[in-house]
Amino acid sequence: MPVDAKPEKITIGPYSVSFDLGNVGAYSISTTEQSEIDTLFGIPFTKYYATIEGRETSEGERIPNLKLTINDFHEAMRADMVGRAEHALGSSFPSCGEPTIVPRTIDNKPGVVCSQACVGFSAYTISYPLDYNAENNSMKSFVQISSEYPWEEGTSSLVKTIHVEKS
Repeated sequence: MPVDAKPEKITIGPYSVSFDLGNVGAYSISTTEQSEIDTLFGIPFTKYYATIEGRETSEGERIPNLKLTINDFHEAMRADMVGRAEHALGSSFPSCGEPTIVPRTIDNKPGVVCSQACVGFSAYTISYPLDYNAENNSMKSFVQISSEYPWEEGTSSLVKTIHVEKS
C-alpha cells in the first residue's frame, strides 16, 4: 500500500500505532505475522512487526527503511532501554560506527534514541516501554524502531508523533 506525507494509523497484532513521518515522499507499509520467541532466560514473548519502505528516486538514491517491532513479554522484565537499543544497533547496523545514546521521552514514556554513522547514511534506534512501572523499573512490553530515514526527514517526526496502544 503506497503512502505519502500524512499521519498514519496502522494495526500491528493487538496494537494500534499512529505516527507521522512528515514529508518523506512515497513509502509502503507492511506488517508481518507475529513470532513466538523465548529470551535467553527462557521468558516467552510475542513479537509483532511492521516495515516501512521508501521508494527509490529517479536518480537511484538509497531507499530508506524503518522497522517497528512491539515485544509482549509473558511476565514483567527489567526496563533497560539502553541495553535493548545497543543490542538492536548491533544486530540491525553491525558495520556502523560507535553509537550515541540519548535518553528521551517518547510517547510519554522514558525511552532512548540512538544514532550511528554508517557509510552513506545515519541509522537510528528508538526504544521505549509501553507499560512502564517506575516503582520497580519494569515493563511487560516495549517498542523498538530501527530507522534509516534521516533525522530531519522522517525519524525526528516519528519520535515526536508516535503513539502505541493496545486495542
